[in-house]
Formats: sequence, C-alpha cells, structure tokens
Amino acid sequence: QGKLLLLLGSLAALGLMAWLGWRVLRPWGRAAGLLGRLTPLAINGNASCLAHGQFSLVCMGLLTTQWLLLRRQRPLPAGLCWALAMVKPQIAATYAVPFFRRGQSSGLWLGSGLLLGLSAVTFMQTRTSPGKFLRNWLFLVPKFINKGNSNALGKLILLCQNNPGFVLLFCLVLIGSIAMAVHHYRSQIRPTLAHLQEGLLTSDWLTLAGFLGLLGMIGFYHTHLDTIMIFPAVLACWKEGFRRPTRGTVLLALLLAASAWTPESILHSLPGGKTIQLGIWLLVALSLLARCLRSEEHTSELQSHSDLVCRLLLEKK
Repeated sequence: QGKLLLLLGSLAALGLMAWLGWRVLRPWGRAAGLLGRLTPLAINGNASCLAHGQFSLVCMGLLTTQWLLLRRQRPLPAGLCWALAMVKPQIAATYAVPFFRRGQSSGLWLGSGLLLGLSAVTFMQTRTSPGKFLRNWLFLVPKFINKGNSNALGKLILLCQNNPGFVLLFCLVLIGSIAMAVHHYRSQIRPTLAHLQEGLLTSDWLTLAGFLGLLGMIGFYHTHLDTIMIFPAVLACWKEGFRRPTRGTVLLALLLAASAWTPESILHSLPGGKTIQLGIWLLVALSLLARCLRSEEHTSELQSHSDLVCRLLLEKK
C-alpha cells in the first residue's frame, strides 16, 4: 500500500510539473509548450526514483504546489506543502527563501512549527534525545557523502570529522573574518547584502526557483535520484532562450538540458562527465543569480519612474 501510494504521488507530481512546463513555454508556440511539458519527464533520475520508491518526485511536486500557492498569495497552505517536502530536507531546505517575501512569512512559521512539533513527537515516541540523534547523523552522513555528489556541506562535514582541530580553527577564522569585514567595510557590505536580498525576494518566481534548486543540488548531498530538483532551472533557461534568443541564452539552455537529460550511465562513462555536469550547474546558478539581481534593478527603475510620474501629476494639479 505504501509503495502504491508513493508511486501514485510521484506520477501525480510529474503530471503537475509537466502541466507547469506547458503553461510556462506555451506563449512561444505549441512546439515550445511540448518542450516544456517534456522537460521534467526527461530528467535522468526519474526512472530510478520510481523503481526504488524514492521521495524526490513527491517532494518536487509539493514544492511546485508551494510556488503556485505563493503566487496566489496563499502562504499557509504553501507552508504546509513545504513542511511535507522537508521529508527530504536536502531538497526542500532552500525553498524556505520565498517565505521571506512581504506577506508570506506566516507560511514559514506554520511549516517550521509543524516540523518542530513532529520532531518532538518522534523523539518522544522513539525515546531518542536530540543530542544522540545529531551525533548519529554526523557519524552516518559521511558514509552517504562518499557515494553521492561532490557537495559543499558534505566536504565540510568530512573535513571537520577527520580533523577536530580544523573545526576550532575554522570557527575562529570565520568569526575573525566577519568581525574585520563588519569593522572595516560596513558601508560597502550592508548595501551589497541589501541589494542581494532585494533581488532574490523580488525576482521572477521561476528564475528564483531555478536558482534555489541548483543551490540545493550543489550545496547538499544528493544522488542522481534527486536530479528532478533542477527542473525549474531548465525551464527558466528555456524560457529565457525563447524570450531573448541569443547565442549565450540558447547555449546555456542546451547545456543544462543535456546535463539533466543524459542518462547516468553515459555520464559515468564519459571522462570527467560528472565534473562537467557540476561545472554547468555552477555556471547556470551564477547566471540565474545575476538575472535575479538584474530584475531587482529593473524593478527599482520602474518604481522610480512611477514615483516621478505621480509627482509630476500632483504638481500639475
């Protein structure tokens, strides 16, 4: 029954993502709409995910629903979807960012409260202390990291576990660097961080979703079963390629699609295939981040123009 329920949920999630791909690219013609529909279906980890009964597809279906609900200004059910998707936190953690937008924070509070409540019930039911859980997690994670992708958090955990002195040195260097930066460059750092925050929170929803998916894929432990995470990024690149068809946008979309659609067996057989894939993801992530920041500048420009028009109208009256 559990396997059947998970299979049906995964197929429903794929159907939702295919429908979303059609809606996003349909304005550029029927062929573009079909490409959008096929984009999530062609991800290389889908078949293995269905065969092994993994939660990746269900999580991305819940996160897709979260984005649709947030666009309709319904943060509470969106927060519930995010909390359920946190069954795989390495997939859903970065998608807490949209809740920091104006008027959406209630969804984050609801989802976080639900997660804390379920965690407390679990600890009591299994008679496990949070400290023991954390120690076991730190002990087991490296065993998975060695079999998964080359991710930032995993490398840091391995380094800290194998070199206890490094933890103290790392913390001291980090604290010292932050203190020096705040002391000497406060006037420069604050505007930069404000610009970054504003860009992420006011950018196009698909661009932000694509960036957050790639950020989670690069930053945390994953296997190819979680490749569906970069579906929003592929869709965002296709959309930009149709909207502004230059050599750069089209090439970026083709490279990302190839990295997501190429079967895992072929990637492993190619010399440096996984490294090339990671390089493409890094390049696209930086491109989407730059696009988020440009959209914030465009929004600020439009706001200044509207303020100027209102002021002229008031002066005329």
